[in-house]
Amino acid sequence: MVALAGHVGDLPTARSGTTDPSPSVRATALGALDRLGALDDGDLRRGLEDEASEVRRRACELAAGFPSVDIMPALGDADPSVVEMAAWASGERAHRPSVPELSRIASASSGHPDPLCREAAVAALGAIGDPAGLTAVLEALEDKPAIRRRAAVALACSMAAAGADLLDVGGESSRPGHAPVSEADEIGRVVPVVRALREALPDMPLSVDTTKPAVAEAALAAGAHILNDVWGVAPDAGLAGVAAAHGVPLIVMHNR
Repeated sequence: MVALAGHVGDLPTARSGTTDPSPSVRATALGALDRLGALDDGDLRRGLEDEASEVRRRACELAAGFPSVDIMPALGDADPSVVEMAAWASGERAHRPSVPELSRIASASSGHPDPLCREAAVAALGAIGDPAGLTAVLEALEDKPAIRRRAAVALACSMAAAGADLLDVGGESSRPGHAPVSEADEIGRVVPVVRALREALPDMPLSVDTTKPAVAEAALAAGAHILNDVWGVAPDAGLAGVAAAHGVPLIVMHNR
């Protein structure tokens, strides 16, 4: 009955569900109250302190729309699913978090043992867009692949918000003494990021920094618009052919 209460306007049933012995009913009751416009800060605070992680997780999710409810303690919850939801909710809030709050999110992005929690925290930092979180986002670029992609998107969104007109993605360093990267590894690094950026920033021109025609082909197929070769197509002139075949600009740089 509690599951239907929010749809049929039954406030007494929804309210009674918040004290039901079943955690799933209590969690459902919070959603029903929210649907009825009757959910308040007190309901959420009690939900965040509930003994059942299912209820705490639901309370975190709903608290995204209640900036007066402090969800930062949930970032230290013993249940990773609650921490993940608290991080997500932090990024969904319209207001900018305080410095201590931002520090808690940044700490979760690098120090939490669960990768999903770290990924959610990195995503939150990207959504918040505060420069104070930039260091944590950059550190996340060294994490697991899924988290690296999330960090790249967070960094890109921050750059776009700051006024960037174009983003350049590269999967192999060109600094002196760099270790060469295989074609397959470079594609594995570049293509997922290009796809993620294309989805997150559909109107942002994307350039791909590569010397390899196969990487260029894969990147263009993933949504890149421009090719950029810091070696001036010297390693493989086939890159120019790829640009011509796809009708995309090719930035030819000089490097010595």
